[in-house]
Amino acid sequence: TQSPSVVYAVPINVGMFQRFSRLFYQVNAGYTALRYSDFSQLNTNALAAGSRDRNEFTESLRAGYELREGFDVWLQGGLNQRSYLQQVNIAGQQRDSSGWSAVAGSTLELSGVSKLEGFVGYTQQNYFNPGIITGAVTFGLGGTWNGFQPLVVRPFVIRSINETVFTNYQD
Repeated sequence: TQSPSVVYAVPINVGMFQRFSRLFYQVNAGYTALRYSDFSQLNTNALAAGSRDRNEFTESLRAGYELREGFDVWLQGGLNQRSYLQQVNIAGQQRDSSGWSAVAGSTLELSGVSKLEGFVGYTQQNYFNPGIITGAVTFGLGGTWNGFQPLVVRPFVIRSINETVFTNYQD
């Protein structure tokens, strides 16, 4: 495309965290509505905005142990569902999918205003049609800094399985 497509995302997340001495767990459920707008002529291999509009649902459970104050190790499992608004897109594809992930990670509180979190694991996405299964090692490193009270900075790097704009996708 000559000009970028714009995506409007409306994320909603609800969660619960509970700690019992050094043991803890966290449950999260999320919903994100993704709506795209094209502002120029697309490449012939690319899907139009209406064929990329989708709803994504996520669920996760994290259980962990505090090794020492400010340093946690944890395991997390998650599920996701991706549901496109057009059941069959303009290229004749049905791209709905569901997936799962299992990761191990650690959280380190560096000070009262900054924290680091890293993880590594495996994720898999199962596409309903034509039955493609895509798996990948996933990893991430993120941080939080809140040194100035009205501002929270959250830089991160993550490897995951994402959807593509192209009609000739495979894995």
